[in-house]
Amino acid sequence: MILASEQPVELARLIELAAGPARLVPPYRTDEEGRPVLGRGAAAVPLDGLEKISLGRLPLAVDGAVRIGRRCEVRLRLHELYGRLAPAGPESISLELRSRSGAEPVALRHPAPLVNSGETWNAALKVDVFELVRAGRAAAPMTAWTIWANIRFADGRTVGTAVRAPGGGSHRSFAYRPPTAFALVQAYTTGSGGLALRIAGGLSGVREVAAGRVARVLAQLRRH
Repeated sequence: MILASEQPVELARLIELAAGPARLVPPYRTDEEGRPVLGRGAAAVPLDGLEKISLGRLPLAVDGAVRIGRRCEVRLRLHELYGRLAPAGPESISLELRSRSGAEPVALRHPAPLVNSGETWNAALKVDVFELVRAGRAAAPMTAWTIWANIRFADGRTVGTAVRAPGGGSHRSFAYRPPTAFALVQAYTTGSGGLALRIAGGLSGVREVAAGRVARVLAQLRRH
């Protein structure tokens, strides 16, 4: 597909498809006969066998966005995949946060119902920032967490995948819990396009973030 085009096409989607776990992201195109393809025109590649892949091995795409606060709201969107999901009946979704800094994973105990909206299912869940501060404190003052979604279907099967950040970029804010607890929270995009949180709790965590920024500024000044 790449070689068939004068300019590189679908590279971002191919990178996501090659990620672990694989994610096939929109748009979901078909050829003239209605068969799934990746790409368009002469560069389109048939996605043969997609209809035979088991539910647990499908390259599901779950988009996510975070609104930062003491309890971060994570908004999720599960995409239909060429008609494979609706018959299986996606019912609910839960989150698992996996540390990139050596801490034990944190699983949210309460799932949220998935609400169908045509070709997508939507949900929103709350993540307690200070629960993550406590979980990560043994590993490092500042801990990074990738966000995973576990989707439960009508027959009881659960399929997990990494939540992606379709908008890219990052944003940060402070979270505060009276009387004295505070944390610096950053929502950002990993190198593979996943959605992640970086949390620095208390004075030690904020000092680590500040020291890192100062070091980067000094390194940039030396290069110039």
